[in-house]
Amino acid sequence: MKPFLSILFVFSFLNQSFSQVLSKWTFESIALSATASTAPSLSSGSVTANDGALKSGTEFSGFHTSTSTWSNPQGNGSTQGLSATKWAANDYFQFKASTKGYKNLTIKFDVTGSDTGPRDFKLQYSTDNISYTDAQGGTYTVANDTWNGSVKSSSARTISLTSVSGLNDKDFIYIRLVVVGTTSVSGGSVGTSGTSRIDNFSIEAETTLPVSLASFNALRSAKEVNLLWKTNAESNLTSFQLEKSKDGKSFQTINTVTGKGSISKGASYSLSDFDISESTVYYQLKMNDKDGTSSLSDVLAVKNNPGNDLKLDIQQLGQTAAKVLITSAKAGEGQLSLLDINGARLYSKLVKLNEGLSSFDVSLNLDGKVVIVNLSAGEGKISKKFLLK
Repeated sequence: MKPFLSILFVFSFLNQSFSQVLSKWTFESIALSATASTAPSLSSGSVTANDGALKSGTEFSGFHTSTSTWSNPQGNGSTQGLSATKWAANDYFQFKASTKGYKNLTIKFDVTGSDTGPRDFKLQYSTDNISYTDAQGGTYTVANDTWNGSVKSSSARTISLTSVSGLNDKDFIYIRLVVVGTTSVSGGSVGTSGTSRIDNFSIEAETTLPVSLASFNALRSAKEVNLLWKTNAESNLTSFQLEKSKDGKSFQTINTVTGKGSISKGASYSLSDFDISESTVYYQLKMNDKDGTSSLSDVLAVKNNPGNDLKLDIQQLGQTAAKVLITSAKAGEGQLSLLDINGARLYSKLVKLNEGLSSFDVSLNLDGKVVIVNLSAGEGKISKKFLLK
C-alpha cells in the first residue's frame, strides 16, 4: 500500500534572542496634510506602526503650541521621515505602543534638525497619557546631519528604559520626545521656520515568558501521537509539562521534560503519547520558570484520522547535521533528497517508511544554506525549501 503523506515545514532560526521590535515607524507610506495645525494630520496612510510584533492599536502623533507645518521629507537613508516647524518649549512627538507580554524596553530613533530648529530634547513616558515622567538618562541633543539619501549613523539615538518596570507588560504605553528650552541647533534661539525631523522610531523589548517557542507540532500515526517542539531561546526555564485533554478545556500533565535553563540558541524536544483512543485529543505545553511562574502554549487539536493528518518535520541539529521526521499511515518506501539553491544534489537516499514515525539523520554542511527538500513516495511528490542557520 502506498503511504499517505502531508507536509508541514516550520523554519527555526536558532540564533534569535529574546529582544525584538514591538513597534516601529518608518513613515514611508504616509502623506501629511499641508494645512498648518497644532498636531500632524494625514491625507493618506496610517498612524499605526508599520513594523513590529505588536502593531495593533499603535499610533504616532504630536503637539505644538502654535499651528505648525507638519511634513514628511527625506528620512535617514530612506524616502521619508516626520518633520515639523514652529517648535516651542514642551512641544513634542508622541508614540503609543503596547508592551503586553514584554519587558525591559529600549527606545531607538534617528533625529536631525535645521540650524534654527530646537537642539535639546528629553524623553518622557506614561501609562495613562495623563501623567508623564522624565526618563532617567533620557536627554539628548540634535545636530544638523543633513539627511540626503545615505544613512547617517551620527543621527541614531538609543535610550534604555529597562529599569522602568512600570512600563512592562502593559496594554499600552506612551512615549514623548519633548523640546527642552529655546536653544537652536546652531546655538542661537529657535526660529519659527526651524525644523526638527525624526525617522525609524522603534520600541524594542524582551519577552516576559521563560521561553520563546519557534514551533509546536503534533504528528499522528495509527498507534501514537508524536509531539515535537522547538525553542528560539530559553531564559531561566526549568521544565516543560506536556498536558493533554479530552475536551480541550480540562488538561492533565502526562509527561515532563527538563529545559535547558538559559540559552541564547534554540533547542528541539519530543515526546510520544501512545494513549490515543479518543477521536480527538488536545495538547498544550506548560513552560515553567525558575521563579515559580509559568506560561502556556497554544492548544493543538489532533484528530484520529492518520490517513489525512500525516506530516513531516525537519530539525536542524547543528551546522553539519539535521534530522528528517516522517509520519506515515502505512509502511512503504520513499526517495528523500536535498538540493542546494542551484539544484546541485547534496543528499539522496531511498528510505523505508514505517507505519508511524520514521527518522533519518542527514550529515552535510548546512551552515547558512538554502536547502530544497524533495520527497517522493508512490504518487506523492513534495518539494520545499528552507533556510538553515
